[in-house]
Amino acid sequence: MDTLAAGGRLVGKLPGGVDYSFEALHEFGSYSNDRLDAAGLVAGGGWRITPSGWAPRVSGDYAYASGDNGWKDGSRETFDNMYGFNQPMNSLTGQFGWKNIKDLRAGVEFSPLRKLKVKLDGRDFWLASTADGLYNAAGTRTVYDTKATNAHVGESIEMLSTASVTKSTTLGFGVGALFSGAYLQQAHKGATFIYPIVYLYQKI
Repeated sequence: MDTLAAGGRLVGKLPGGVDYSFEALHEFGSYSNDRLDAAGLVAGGGWRITPSGWAPRVSGDYAYASGDNGWKDGSRETFDNMYGFNQPMNSLTGQFGWKNIKDLRAGVEFSPLRKLKVKLDGRDFWLASTADGLYNAAGTRTVYDTKATNAHVGESIEMLSTASVTKSTTLGFGVGALFSGAYLQQAHKGATFIYPIVYLYQKI
């Protein structure tokens, strides 16, 4: 495998507490005997409603990563998410990778206490190509249904709270729920999936 990636990122702020970001990547090279031709992009923005009090910010974004069409045409279109690099999708619980995916997100974040931040997100997941599969955050294909007729993976709700215990220590805890769509149901993985997350970050 010989992969090259080229892209760019645009990030900025506008008056009134509005911010925006856009990132696009194109991958090319070779994968075994196939020519690599894949793309990924993320576009979104947010609005800090008020700089005082809980400082709520509403935001949304759309992430896309191409998938392979399954044809034996000498071309591989599956986007490589950089060895498990899950950003810039910003998934709070990291359930899926930036690979053969369409991810539409809307969320809000606020600080009820000075050292406590809370984020709430809602997401809608679709496959870019049903001929490819569903990948986890590490880039491993976990669901593959060659007979799938619907690309809708499902919807999720996520919550993550982070507390600054000290200047160098941060504690995070949250929970997410995935409600399966037609693709997972056709693959016989239709049960609602609830996944908690707890982490401790220590700056050295």
